Amino acid sequence: APAPGCRVMRMPITSAAICLVIQAFIFSPPGRAAAGHPLSTDDPGTQGARGASVETSASAVLEDDPVVICGLTGSAGVSDDVDLTIGVSGSSGIDAGEPTFSLALSLKWRLVSRDGCAVGLRLDTSPDDLVAGGALLVSVGAPLTLLFSIASRAAFGDSGSSWAAATSVALSWAYESITLGAELTAELDGAVTPHASVLVGAAWWVTADHSLSAGLGATPPLGNDPTLWSFTLAWTVSRAATP
Repeated sequence: APAPGCRVMRMPITSAAICLVIQAFIFSPPGRAAAGHPLSTDDPGTQGARGASVETSASAVLEDDPVVICGLTGSAGVSDDVDLTIGVSGSSGIDAGEPTFSLALSLKWRLVSRDGCAVGLRLDTSPDDLVAGGALLVSVGAPLTLLFSIASRAAFGDSGSSWAAATSVALSWAYESITLGAELTAELDGAVTPHASVLVGAAWWVTADHSLSAGLGATPPLGNDPTLWSFTLAWTVSRAATP
């Protein structure tokens, strides 16, 4: 689901492109779950009590003024069914001035998990412009997993209020140490024309606790604008839950 903080970044760059990339690492808690990089669609799975992970990522949006976005996300299992995630990101256009930074927090509850199906809720917030949001998360099946999320967020700042809603559907397939994924995201925003984006990618678990992932995303043309492309690399280090 789109990161609620994605539109508080005060840079003269395409909002659709920013959301396409930032949603891919701030509110997709890392960990060896059905979701996570390369997908931006979150899943209802949690890490378990005292499970933890840290993820670093770098993304580039290819447009007239290319944008580079770097992120650091930490996630910990508060209990078997609750995860707490904190993420910070920094972005800058190649020709832009000072970089822009954003902080985001997320709390996820796994409500139901039975027979390969799971349902969860996630609450998102950011101190930037008083951003708040939430998402309903669903996953079905394994190792071929169907993921679905629907999310909304609102922001209140000096420049006024804004809102957005999005839904995403993804398919993830895990085989031994490789995970492949593809997703479609549609977003409705009060400030820009409704738009959709697609993303494909793969993750490789180098060891049981370390993974490298890469994703390629695209936002189809809006009006006279060209197709926007983005590329993301992420490295995740995780620790399994302990009894």
